Amino acid sequence: MSDRARRVVLPVAAFVAVAVVALALPAFVNDFRAQQFAYVSIYLIALLGLNVLTGYTGQISLGHGAFMAVGGYTSAILMIDYGVKDVWTIPIAALVAGAAGFLFGIPALRLSGLYLALATFAVAVATPGLIKRFEHFTGGGSGINLFGVDELTASLEPVTVLGAELNFNNW
Repeated sequence: MSDRARRVVLPVAAFVAVAVVALALPAFVNDFRAQQFAYVSIYLIALLGLNVLTGYTGQISLGHGAFMAVGGYTSAILMIDYGVKDVWTIPIAALVAGAAGFLFGIPALRLSGLYLALATFAVAVATPGLIKRFEHFTGGGSGINLFGVDELTASLEPVTVLGAELNFNNW
């Protein structure tokens, strides 16, 4: 195998292997461990995004969590206020968080090093205040309670996917 082909095949094979393990893992662990692995996966996605920024550009972002909050609140608001199913809110939340990052990124293009770090830190510091300020949308300090909501996939009754029955924790 050539060096160029190896650089393409190995990352794809690693991604497929991780995806297979992630899909099969809930069948072999209890619900509590499945939930823990889900949280690890969420933070892994955030870290991969941060790795793209710091690893490939050398820039530092301290406001990564703020953009995760934008996506999370977008998903929760769509479910609670508009009755959108959770599966459909994920791409919408990604687009909204991406748009927020893009709108922040345009003026931040002129910044680098410490100044970019401070600007992104300002976003991280301002986000909790904004969440509390717009309490009618975000639920304020207590957030949005999604437990028992019909829009949560498998929250009321299990869902069958590819012949496997998934309960709420496995989903």
